Amino acid sequence: MSYGTNIKLSSDFDLDFSSTTKSLSIISGTDNLVQATKIILNTFEGENVFIPNFGTRLQDLIGYNASDNFIKYTVKNALMRDSRIKSVDKIYVSRSPNRVVNLKITVTTVDEESVELVGGLAWNKLV
Repeated sequence: MSYGTNIKLSSDFDLDFSSTTKSLSIISGTDNLVQATKIILNTFEGENVFIPNFGTRLQDLIGYNASDNFIKYTVKNALMRDSRIKSVDKIYVSRSPNRVVNLKITVTTVDEESVELVGGLAWNKLV
């Protein structure tokens, strides 16, 4: 499976332009899957009116002391909605001194490929 092709986004979710061609950059394969998971985890569930169950409810936890287990549960449920993901195998949650929740996630794709996702959640009051 190719995991699809899409417009590449920058690290702050803005459109990414190629410096050589001066046009939108394209992303495909495993990189597209990784980008899709970052979009899922950074989208409010219900924000996309065309796909109302896309995203997470993690934003509802701002200001609350969310447990690592609840964060893992929420992340796993959101990622398992992507048909390219067969299983969410590992989720490591760590909290940095600047109150950012960092995630290290390992998923298995429907093609039995193991993919590691690493990133931080922007909602720095999840701790």
